[in-house]
Amino acid sequence: MPFKQGRLLRHFDVSQIQPACSATDLVSAIPLAANFTAVVISSLQDVAVRLGQNGDSSLIRDIVATVGQEGEQLGVYRTLFQDLVPADQPFLTQSTREFAYLALQQNFIVPGTCPNDNIIDVPIFGTLSVLTKNIQAVDQNLTFSIRTNSTEGFNLVYINQLNLPIVQAISNATSSNGMFTFQADFPFTKNNLNGLIIVAVTNSSAAFINTNDVANKTLFGPGLIYPN
Repeated sequence: MPFKQGRLLRHFDVSQIQPACSATDLVSAIPLAANFTAVVISSLQDVAVRLGQNGDSSLIRDIVATVGQEGEQLGVYRTLFQDLVPADQPFLTQSTREFAYLALQQNFIVPGTCPNDNIIDVPIFGTLSVLTKNIQAVDQNLTFSIRTNSTEGFNLVYINQLNLPIVQAISNATSSNGMFTFQADFPFTKNNLNGLIIVAVTNSSAAFINTNDVANKTLFGPGLIYPN
């Protein structure tokens, strides 16, 4: 008997999450899969640290095994339809559970269709849209948008590799129907911004020590950039 999607959920009258995906063919699906696989790898670093801090260090072995498998998977994605080496950098970008969950929510789930998101103990940030497309590995200004009443006191933060987060001022902010569009420098050369870059809008311009520090001050995000 052919498999029917959601059959079990419908039988027990459970609401179904409606999937969303921006890719429409294999060529566009591979970079999307590579991007999110990089997010998974970066977030598992945070999971391993939290397990150790909470006395569950015996589970870290499983996480490390998963990271290895995800890394192999990402290497395959990078070599399909692209002239790239399997590894994009020696130390992959750090992330947090908050950014991973919101990346999933904002990129793969139709808004309002997850019946349990209100009981998941992870903060919900506003959406940060990266409007600049086909971002190249060069110094440039990037354009973003957020839905808010004001951008006063806001700053943009880039998270890349295991380096300190990079804080950039917001400029050229304009508003239309409650949506602010703005720009920020993308300092590629100075910071060697290779591989996955996680972007967030924060309410602080202070120096951040790591990704968890950024997440604690985040209002909008994550934006995802993968220039090479």
